[in-house]
Amino acid sequence: MKVSVVMPCYNAAEWIDVALRSLVNQTVPPAEIIVVDDGSTDDSAAIATAFGPPVRVLRVENGGASAARGKGAAQATGDALLFMDADDLIAPHTLAAQTACLRSHPGTIALAPWRRYVHLPDVGWLARPASCPPRQRGQNDLQAWLSGWYHPPCAVLWSREAFQWSGGWDSDVSVNDDGDVMMRGLVRGNRLVLCDRGTAFYRRLPGDAVSLSGRRETRDGVQSRLRVLERVASMLKDDGRADAYGGALRGAFKTVRDTCPVAFTDLRQRADAALADHPPEKRSARGAAALDRCDAPCDPPKTSGWVPPAQNRSPAVSVIIPTYNRAKPARRAIDSVLAQDFADLELIVVDDASTDDTVDAIRQIDDPRIRLVEQPVNRGVAAARNRGIDAARAPLIALLDSDDIWLPDKLSAQVAAMAAAPARVGMIYGGVENRTSAGTQTWTPASRGDVFAQLLAVNVLHGAPSTALIRREVFDMIGTFDTTLPAIEDYEFWVRMARFWEVDLIAQPVAAYFDEEETDSAGLRRSRNIRANNDARATFRMRYRDDMERFGIIGDFLIDAAKRRAREGPGGRLRAARSILGELRKTPRALLLYGWLPLILLPPGPRDRCINGLRRLRGRR
Repeated sequence: MKVSVVMPCYNAAEWIDVALRSLVNQTVPPAEIIVVDDGSTDDSAAIATAFGPPVRVLRVENGGASAARGKGAAQATGDALLFMDADDLIAPHTLAAQTACLRSHPGTIALAPWRRYVHLPDVGWLARPASCPPRQRGQNDLQAWLSGWYHPPCAVLWSREAFQWSGGWDSDVSVNDDGDVMMRGLVRGNRLVLCDRGTAFYRRLPGDAVSLSGRRETRDGVQSRLRVLERVASMLKDDGRADAYGGALRGAFKTVRDTCPVAFTDLRQRADAALADHPPEKRSARGAAALDRCDAPCDPPKTSGWVPPAQNRSPAVSVIIPTYNRAKPARRAIDSVLAQDFADLELIVVDDASTDDTVDAIRQIDDPRIRLVEQPVNRGVAAARNRGIDAARAPLIALLDSDDIWLPDKLSAQVAAMAAAPARVGMIYGGVENRTSAGTQTWTPASRGDVFAQLLAVNVLHGAPSTALIRREVFDMIGTFDTTLPAIEDYEFWVRMARFWEVDLIAQPVAAYFDEEETDSAGLRRSRNIRANNDARATFRMRYRDDMERFGIIGDFLIDAAKRRAREGPGGRLRAARSILGELRKTPRALLLYGWLPLILLPPGPRDRCINGLRRLRGRR
């Protein structure tokens, strides 16, 4: 099945690169991506053009998103159409799931699960639940949509037949244009099919940026919403089905009236009148002809030498070492970077307001590749890493903790592996040597590809961040490390990354980890702070609970978290038991948790003996 993506774009230079990246990184990529540049005055068209095939750019005069989508649809050649805004994203398996649905249900519309994508200061971009009411039992597709349940365009893959049957985009509708084209099609008999895989992410722009949906309560927005509902009501009345949808229509008109500003008296009166009687309104002739009016593909815009940032950076790799009061270990880490057999790098050392001689020790190193960045106040390792990422100039970023070291061929092996990997691989990690006074143990990685579900249960990327090489686009897409977490900020980052990117590995050791108490005399290793680690995991569970439930691993994560919490002593065991009780109130059928409730209250020794005894008993059976 050939998929065409139509992306309307107006001054979206800040977002379009990662939006397009999420499309070309699909496991089943689209055959064509038509970016309809709606009169942008920034670099949006140049960024899109630089991607090359399957991306092509149409330039049109500014006429709004609906008109741009219609012009793109007229140029599309695919069997299926996705209309995705230039600031939205889709997870790597989304198109594969949707095309499979359309093959099984020809002529329908495939809906992917969707989430809000919101930005939190000091945290980054996070997925949040869909911001619409749930679909009620017994509602058909049109009743549900009228009642406020919906999927944004980035989550909707149209079969060619269903899109044509809808009548196409109406350029007269400025707000709720996606609801308009969807509901017209549903009135005429289109059917929706819900996919159980893939996810679309509908971005909520930060700060003062206002999206199309953000204009819902302007005069133009209220007028558009009324026009859409009046048209649907008219079509249903013409078909003799208005009474069957009377409740859903009244609810929809009531929502418009209740959210209409008091100052728009005429519009409130119009909504009030519709609540009692829905007057018919002739369908816009412009809407019916939307697909017939399009601009021919334009020549690629002149870029004046512009290339995407990832191609305009020098050197090849930016290495970032955050450090705080670790003069000797930091020098050892720096030396291991400078001794790499791959020399095309810059080394950014971020000192997090050390109070010892760390800064002086770094300044004594004579190598032009080193840049020292000094934090004015101590803000923690996540903020230090983020400061280095902001300063980095390369398309590939490597992280090294100041108490670890790299083996000499770490970068050369990983850069070669990244060059050979598919574009959807966002990170390559490797094996690690764990060096202690008792000897050296080697950990060999095994998890690769789509590791999102695995990571929700446990951190399978052991050794990272010191073993990781990461594409710059990953940070552009998901943000940086969460500075609000007291621990596991790297683990949480891997989970955010794995929504959109696959990982690959090098089995050989690439770094060495010194797991000795004497190397942490200042108490700086966050992983040793059990209470902080457990508090961070509690935040992690709240943040990703919906995803854990979706993959059926919430119980596994909770048991692991409870065992970690129990290590805090008697108080920790009580807190662990309370967390299990709280989960049982939400999911009383989680039978495994009932067995763990008494076990978690036992001290570690007796608990382990009980568990081992139960395992032996089960083995005899």
